[in-house]
Amino acid sequence: MRGARGVREARRTRPRHILDAALARLFSLPVGRGDYRLTRDVGVPMRDGVDLLTDVYRPVGESRGTVLIRTPYGRTGPIADLTARVYAAHGFLVVNQSCRGTSGSGGRFEPFANELHDGADTVAWLRTQPWFTGGFGLVGASYLGFAAWAIMVDPPPELATAVIAITAHDNHWVVHGAGAFSLEQMLTLLDGFGHYDRGMLGSTMHAAASARALRRTMDELPLVRAQETLLAGTGMPYAQWLTAPDPDDPVWRTTRFGAALDSSAGWSGWRSPWWSGGRRGSGRHWTGSTSPCCCRPAGRTASPSSSSRSTPGCPDAASR
Repeated sequence: MRGARGVREARRTRPRHILDAALARLFSLPVGRGDYRLTRDVGVPMRDGVDLLTDVYRPVGESRGTVLIRTPYGRTGPIADLTARVYAAHGFLVVNQSCRGTSGSGGRFEPFANELHDGADTVAWLRTQPWFTGGFGLVGASYLGFAAWAIMVDPPPELATAVIAITAHDNHWVVHGAGAFSLEQMLTLLDGFGHYDRGMLGSTMHAAASARALRRTMDELPLVRAQETLLAGTGMPYAQWLTAPDPDDPVWRTTRFGAALDSSAGWSGWRSPWWSGGRRGSGRHWTGSTSPCCCRPAGRTASPSSSSRSTPGCPDAASR
């Protein structure tokens, strides 16, 4: 594997078994009994020469299929524990990748801008790996779901299922879809993105401490000043987003995935709308945390009740 110099491999330990089981019970998830080997820090090459760090969980024994997760939130910590490790403990081969510019991955983190090409390059790498099972599923909520939509714009033939929740496929709609710029939401989002390098604890502490600064910034005029005050030094694209209300502006070129809806139109599955600030048409763009969108190509259907009982998120079609 490329990036082998920094690769570390370890088997699931007994303390890890205990912690995984405790987390599953805490969140009312089925407890996974499967064992796995974890290979950390695999460098996955992108078309521009940047490597994205990736952790690969390989089951000890027969795999139930491959699950791909692309995240800016780190490959360790609570989110990884409740996504990658859960599926790995249920016998899936899990590929958990840090998005560009996050958690050691190369390049610069530009929210939402690079997932289209980076997702396609990751799939190209995936199909060349000797352990690849021949089909894969996408899983994710929030940013992870957006990264999944990016791959579904031009769905590869190996894609068997996608489980997407609490996310959007069109970043312009999120920013300007209400008819006015979503000031509070964007300041909060980009302020958080600008400090993810502090880790989960540091980011949480920053969020708690920044509430007063956020309120003060929302009263500043002109609004574009926030780029030089609250967001100074973060490199976040606040000013670009603020000044691009036209959905056809080049700023949004790689962050609007309406084609993904078209490509999944023939898939079977279910979805439920999620509250999105009362915006009209939210059900078209958002899927809910209670019943995530679980999409499968026509002819690859499975019983929602049976798959959801066996594993949270119903990715069993990934083995097909």
